[in-house]
Amino acid sequence: MFNKLFLGFVIVVFIVVQFIYMSKYIDSSIEEKWSVEVQNYSGGLLNRLKENEQRLIDNIKESAALLGKSHDNFNSIEALVNQSQKTLNIVKVDSGSVKISSDIHPNILSPAGCEANRGINKQFIKFKGIFEKPPTVLLSFSLIDFGHGKDHRIKSEIFNVTNKGFEIDLLTWCDTTMSQASLNWVAIGW
Repeated sequence: MFNKLFLGFVIVVFIVVQFIYMSKYIDSSIEEKWSVEVQNYSGGLLNRLKENEQRLIDNIKESAALLGKSHDNFNSIEALVNQSQKTLNIVKVDSGSVKISSDIHPNILSPAGCEANRGINKQFIKFKGIFEKPPTVLLSFSLIDFGHGKDHRIKSEIFNVTNKGFEIDLLTWCDTTMSQASLNWVAIGW
């Protein structure tokens, strides 16, 4: 009976030793597998992170280059707009007319001697817009209606030209009689 008991004990010890050995082997095998899996997984993650980081850096560089080009394009467009505005503002033109008639100025029908100037004297003409600098103003007669049998004397003059307007004279003198006259003017400048 002792032999049987001893044999049973040896078998139990053998089974326990086998179990302990196997559990260490299983634990180390599982640990190795997990370690390999974790390394593979973390290595894959690390590689993907590095790839994503490089893509992000490349995208940032590309965006910076595009932003630089956009800034250059904006500067070019701004320069074109400024140049266009300067070109568009190169020449300004304004025009109008000045009329004199015996209805408004009855003295143009009555000679008053050669010392008297009759008609429009220093009338201010205002431009429709404002020029940057005083423009050049040109005059032309569009109508003159003199009385019969006398000398025909008429004088028009522009002076005190500013960027806002000018003064004009439209005069006759001596024995000249006039019932009406009309002047056209053109202002050209910037």
